[in-house]
Amino acid sequence: MPNTLTAICYITDYQEKSTNKDLIIVKAAGVTRLRNSNTDLSVLLVAFYSTNKSDDNLASFSTEDVLLVTEKFRIIILSDIVYLDIDPVNLPKSTLLLNMTAVTKEAFAINEDHATISLTVETKYYLDQDNVTQEFECHHLVFAKHLAWVSSIVKKGSTIYISGELLLVEDTFVVHLRNLNFFEFPKSVNMKAPANLS
Repeated sequence: MPNTLTAICYITDYQEKSTNKDLIIVKAAGVTRLRNSNTDLSVLLVAFYSTNKSDDNLASFSTEDVLLVTEKFRIIILSDIVYLDIDPVNLPKSTLLLNMTAVTKEAFAINEDHATISLTVETKYYLDQDNVTQEFECHHLVFAKHLAWVSSIVKKGSTIYISGELLLVEDTFVVHLRNLNFFEFPKSVNMKAPANLS
């Protein structure tokens, strides 16, 4: 599953370019106001549209629109757009919602304040055909029982699915966890005697 970010974004610039493969590439710049920051975050968005409008899965948008966007993390390719009828002057502060698959670098730890539990995880994805590794510090409150029972059995090297709020703290990516799950793999199937489907 690709890592995805969801954010509310105000579009400040919009450029469209046609290709020779019946494709229109839209590059847009915008800003989002983060709940945990006093400064706006600049974002760059890329969307692909077919010249045959009936093939498009993405809603169209333009400069000065306010959108709820979902995109692949770090690859900035839009995968979903919802137009919001909001005056840009009233652009709300919101969260960057992050969904990702990650591998734990170490077992969970209770922080010195005894109020939070932390995990360090890393995720891998492809960017321009290169394998990129990104590290995240993940935290949740000790009294969040729906998370504590899962994080308490996490081991180094566990593959987990994470959903949470992405916070940008100086040069570090910090995730305030909202959901944390292990993957369950199906039991192996004996293929020596395949079923007859005719």
